Amino acid sequence: MRHSIKDDILKYKWVEPQELLDKWYDSQLSLFALHSTNNPLLELIGQRELKSLCLNFKWYYDTEDLKVWYKNKEKAVKNTALINELNIKSREYTQEAIKLIRKLEKAKMIDIDLMGQARKVLINLWNIFMIDLGKYIAKEIDLRLSKQGFSKNQISQIKNLYFEKNPKLAFQKGAKELVLIANKYKKTKDKDWLEKTVGLYRDKYAWLSVNEIDTEPFTAQDYLKEVLELIKTDRLTKKMKSTAKKTRVTFSLNPENKKYLETVYQHIYLDNYAADLYARLNYLAQELIRQQYELSFKDQSWYSFDELQNLVKTGTKLLSQDIEKRKKHRVMVQINNKIKVSYDRKIFDNISGKISSRSIKKPSLIKGQTACMGYAKGIVKIVLGVKDIDKVKEGDILVAQTTRPDLVIAMRRSAAIVTDSGGITSHAAIVSREFGIPCIVGTNIATIVLKDGDLVKVDANRGIIRIM
Repeated sequence: MRHSIKDDILKYKWVEPQELLDKWYDSQLSLFALHSTNNPLLELIGQRELKSLCLNFKWYYDTEDLKVWYKNKEKAVKNTALINELNIKSREYTQEAIKLIRKLEKAKMIDIDLMGQARKVLINLWNIFMIDLGKYIAKEIDLRLSKQGFSKNQISQIKNLYFEKNPKLAFQKGAKELVLIANKYKKTKDKDWLEKTVGLYRDKYAWLSVNEIDTEPFTAQDYLKEVLELIKTDRLTKKMKSTAKKTRVTFSLNPENKKYLETVYQHIYLDNYAADLYARLNYLAQELIRQQYELSFKDQSWYSFDELQNLVKTGTKLLSQDIEKRKKHRVMVQINNKIKVSYDRKIFDNISGKISSRSIKKPSLIKGQTACMGYAKGIVKIVLGVKDIDKVKEGDILVAQTTRPDLVIAMRRSAAIVTDSGGITSHAAIVSREFGIPCIVGTNIATIVLKDGDLVKVDANRGIIRIM
C-alpha cells in the first residue's frame, strides 16, 4: 500500500530548530545532501541521514536523527585526521564548482546540459555545508589550548590570528572596496565618478545580494545608499583598523595543537568559500535564465530545481496562480533518501496542525558562543531577511536566525550581533571580527524569545545576553 506524504511525515517526531528563507530550489537541493547515499561526507562522520521536513520557511528534523547528528559532529571535531579527509573532499567539490562557474561566465545561453552540471555541483556544495563543524570547533579549540596553559584572552587572540591567515572571502573584499569608495568620494565629492564606480561595484558584487527567496539582486542605488551611509556614520573604517592591530602577536603552540588549528581553519575556510561559490554559480545560472526566458529572480526562487530544468528543456513556465499557491502551503520532506513535495492546503494544514512549534518561556538571560568579544547595550531588532534591513538603526542590537552577505549593511549599523545558529565559522562570526562588533552566535532561542523593541545588554566576553 502506498503511503501519502502526510502518513510518511506523521510517523516521526519532529523538532524545529530554525526558520530559513532559502529559495525553494535551494531547499530541494539541500535535502539531497542530508542522506549519505548522495553525501559521502556524512558517511565519513558516521551519519546515515537526517530526515528533514520543510513547511513554508520552517525546518524540522527527526528527533532521533538529530541526536545522532550532534553526537557524530561532537566526535568528529576531535579527530584531526578525519577533518583533513573532509577537507580533501571539500576541495574536490570546490574545484568542480570553479570549473562550472568559468563555463557559465562565458555562456551566452543556458541549456539542459549546463543545468545538469549545475544540479550536481550545487548538491556537492550543499554536502560541504551540511558537514560544517563550526558550532563544535570553538569548544574543542578552547579545551586544547587551555590544557596547554593559555588564558581565555590568549585563546581568543590565537583564534583571530588563524582567521587572519585565511584568504579573504568575497563579502570581505566587497566590504573593504565599498569603504575605499566611500573614503575617496568623501575627499573628492565627485558625483559622476561615484555613480560610475558604484555601477561597476554592482556588476562585480551583486551576486552576493540575492540569497533569499522572493528577492532581486541589489541595484546601483542600493549600493549608493550604503556608501552615503558609511560616510555619514564613519564607523566601519575605524573598527576594521582596530581589529587588525589586535591580532599582531605570536604564540608558541605544541605540534599537535598547531596541526589541529591549521586543519580546522582550512575546514572553516572551505565551508565559507563553498558558500561564495554557491552564490556565484547560482546567480550566473539565474541571470542566464532571466535573460533567456524573461523570468525574474523572484519568480525563479519559487521553482523547484526540477521545474527550472524543465523550463530550460521545454520552455514551460509555472502559471502565476501556481506560484502564488506555493507561497502559502509548501511541504517538502526527505525520508530514507526519498523527497516528496506537496502544495495542497489541506495536507499543509493537517501536518502543521500536528507538528507544534517551539514555545519557550522568556528567560532573563540567553547564552551562546562568543564570536567577537565586547559589550553593548541597545534595542533589539529581529532580522529574518532583507526586508528587515531598514528597521535596523545605528546602535541597535541585530538579532537573526543566521546572517548572509546581503545583510551586511544592517550588520554595520548594529552595536552587537546575536544569532540563533552558527559557530566561530559562521558568516556572523566572520563579519563581527572583521568590523570589531561584539557578537554571540549559537544561542538557539534568541529570535524566539526576543522581540523588536526589547532592551538588552550583550556581554560577548561571556557569551551572555541579558534582557532588561
